[in-house]
Amino acid sequence: MKLTDLNGAAARRIAVAAALLITTALPALADSLGPVEGEITFSWFGGQSRADKTHRIIELFKADNPGVSVVEQNSDWDPYWQKLTLQASANNIPCTVMMQNRWLATFADPNILLPLDDYVASGAIDVKGIPESAMNSSRGADGHLYQIPSSVFFNGVIFNRTWLEKAGLKVPPSNWTWDDMTNLLEQMKGKVPEGAVAAHNMAMENDMFVSWVQSHGDKVFDNGKVAFSKATLAQWFEYWEKLRKDGVTDTPDVMVEENGSLIETSDIANGRTFMTARPPNRLDSHQKVIDAVRPGEQLAVLPAPAGPAGGGWDVGSNGIAIGAHCPANLIPASIAWLNFFTQDSRAAKIYESDLGPVTVDRLQEEQISSPDTSRGQKDQILMFRQIAPQAKPILWPANSSGLLAQALSRNYQAVAFGQVSVDEAVDQVFADLSSIGN
Repeated sequence: MKLTDLNGAAARRIAVAAALLITTALPALADSLGPVEGEITFSWFGGQSRADKTHRIIELFKADNPGVSVVEQNSDWDPYWQKLTLQASANNIPCTVMMQNRWLATFADPNILLPLDDYVASGAIDVKGIPESAMNSSRGADGHLYQIPSSVFFNGVIFNRTWLEKAGLKVPPSNWTWDDMTNLLEQMKGKVPEGAVAAHNMAMENDMFVSWVQSHGDKVFDNGKVAFSKATLAQWFEYWEKLRKDGVTDTPDVMVEENGSLIETSDIANGRTFMTARPPNRLDSHQKVIDAVRPGEQLAVLPAPAGPAGGGWDVGSNGIAIGAHCPANLIPASIAWLNFFTQDSRAAKIYESDLGPVTVDRLQEEQISSPDTSRGQKDQILMFRQIAPQAKPILWPANSSGLLAQALSRNYQAVAFGQVSVDEAVDQVFADLSSIGN
């Protein structure tokens, strides 16, 4: 199923929506918002571990706000954005939804999501301790604020540290390079357990590809258009083709099967690969699975490798947005939930930076200093602080994240199965992405 292109629909509604914003007052602000009560829906993406944590936070929120009930809607990554796209087209996005800056341009329209600027200015929405850079990443092209960032994320890999140590090899430094990755995986090829491979083939992974692009001196997008060169993309495909042909990665058929994002069934969590592309915030969730499947083995994380132009890390943000058509009487409850999820220490402790390090500075400090904080949670916060000064955030045009993921996946699969050459695949990727920015 292809994602629906919202640009046309948004464009047809934007003039009307803008006029309404000028002539129609937003629901009352600050202390006159009204009673915090009613039934709201919260929709988010993620696996069972994240669903369990979110449910616990919702129960805590309801205990503090007995007049509010929350309908929980949870989906895996791809189905989530497909469903949200359809809901946006039908003007029925739930009152509160998980948003991400990579997708924000697709939905950043006042007839799809509620602009939050006035609520922040009035103090109704609490943004204390959230970096200005994270706030700016949560704005649409029109300058309005459409999400409140609750966490940040960056590109990286998860690997099996136990297998590495048994092979007599050392963990690479955090400033490792793409050549270092090749050398490490080649060394691990014959030292993984029977039935496993040294690496999942990451040629189809958005996060790793953008790290490759930026670490080689290209931009991913510029002025809303694709900005990386065909040569850079060809080198990316060739990098993984060499590893695949050397027997370092999984076979094409397994590669396709393993490309889902569900933690519970992932190759790394079930001992089928030594290394795979996963955001560092997923370390603890994967560790819990491998604890049950292969007790005693320990996973670890590294940032994506650096290249000739240094690190290529895209630091993004996740947050909560409010649907534009959320009834006015449910706005107070929706904002109360947004504030609770973003700012409450108890909620942050339960969530354990599951979507990446929390944005609020005091919550980061609480998690670093707490003896109850897991190794994975501390590691990702400290790693984020290390790479943040060198990060190269990307302004993702509308629909671009999904289109890029589809183009990489479909065309590299054709290469791996021997259906097309690398050059033919590269040409087709650029054809597939030609609609971005139009």
